[in-house]
Amino acid sequence: MSKLPMDKESFLMLLDKFLEGKTSLEEERLLHNYYESFQERTNWHDALGDRAYVEAKMRLKIKSSIAAEENQELKGLGKKSKKSFYVYAVAASIALLITVSLLLMNISSGTSIEKIVEKNDIQIGSDKAILTLEDGTEVSLDKNKTFSTSNVKSNGREIVYEKLASVAEIEYNYLTIPRGGQYFLRLSDGTGVWLNAESKIKFPKSFIPGQPREVELVYGEAYFDVTPSSELEGENFKVISASQVLTVFGTEFNVSANLGENQIKTTLVEGSVSVESDSESHYLKPNEQSVFSKGNHQIQISEVDDIKHIIAWKLGYFSFKEKLLVDIMADLSRWYDVDVDFKNEKSKGFKFTGFLGKGKKIEEILNYIEKTNEVKFTIQGTTIIIE
Repeated sequence: MSKLPMDKESFLMLLDKFLEGKTSLEEERLLHNYYESFQERTNWHDALGDRAYVEAKMRLKIKSSIAAEENQELKGLGKKSKKSFYVYAVAASIALLITVSLLLMNISSGTSIEKIVEKNDIQIGSDKAILTLEDGTEVSLDKNKTFSTSNVKSNGREIVYEKLASVAEIEYNYLTIPRGGQYFLRLSDGTGVWLNAESKIKFPKSFIPGQPREVELVYGEAYFDVTPSSELEGENFKVISASQVLTVFGTEFNVSANLGENQIKTTLVEGSVSVESDSESHYLKPNEQSVFSKGNHQIQISEVDDIKHIIAWKLGYFSFKEKLLVDIMADLSRWYDVDVDFKNEKSKGFKFTGFLGKGKKIEEILNYIEKTNEVKFTIQGTTIIIE
């Protein structure tokens, strides 16, 4: 294989610059010619970095750019430029090329995985949930089952609520995602909610027109894509988590309120939200994160360096950036439904950076981390032992 014309860092920097619309014509030609020549390759080169990381980065940046352009159109600030269309077209081609190269690589060569154990009982997480109806009835939802009532339908991967013609009083349902699960919920107002493993949400079977739309994230992690109030009758959308209240103005954001954690983290992707406690309130801007303390109810606001690390779970990835091993293992334990035993307490403070697919077996994830030569894993049944 011939030598690549640029190293990993140069490649990623140029890719970022291109998607932000800051490249010169010469740089755009370089990137375009580079990918034209790359189409003849059937393997992804390690020098480009992790394939899943690059692909997810492309998707997030393309979505963000398109959303910004559409927002300008809505405000009457002008039409998309020819360059914008060119950027989207080339970016989409690059993303497609990455996907094809992944497929070719998977077909042509297997991945060498060191064996931590010969066999274990740990399963990869999947779409599953428990729906609790207004009368207390519990319904198991998974990929092998369908479920429907007058205004509710589930195909095993998602559950969708239709708006009722008339609602006298609010009736609440609960959706509980167990460890080892994930699920998508479409509320009756059209709002989409992606729920991560070990999460629980309380929501109305159907909202009452003219009244605030309120849901409660009892615990866990959820990504919301909220239908704007302007598309309904001006009803605000609120998300309650412990003593924190989010008032939403048609937007996308991530809320993390995991069991056993003393903080609730809200990260705004686009739009606007206000975050309130019983003592203070703040407005978040895109790429900002609020951290609410369950102890003293104080709120801290900070800017997020790279939002993809926070919402990667929704796209099917684990994204760790200088993350403590103790926190990484908490994420893995929820998705793979495993117990973790730190025999070496010092290992909890080890920091790791990586971008890994949630569809991988647990052995693959652990082997990837083990390659740092900083930690050692052993699997016994459904327990991961860290030495």
